[in-house]
Amino acid sequence: MTDEIQAETLAALARDIKRWARELGFQQAGIADVDLEAAGARLRAWLARGFHGEMDYMA
Repeated sequence: MTDEIQAETLAALARDIKRWARELGFQQAGIADVDLEAAGARLRAWLARGFHGEMDYMA
C-alpha cells in the first residue's frame, strides 16, 4: 500500500468514525496522534513533582 493510498484510507476511516459518533449521539469525536513521546516526558515530570496525590498506582 502506498503512502498516498494509506493516507486516503485513513482519512476515510476517520470520517466514518466521526460520522458513526454523530449517529450515536456524541456531540464531538476526535482522533489523536499516536506519538506520545512529548506527553510521556510531561507525565514523568508531573509524577516526579508528586502531583498524582494518593494515586500511588501512577508512580
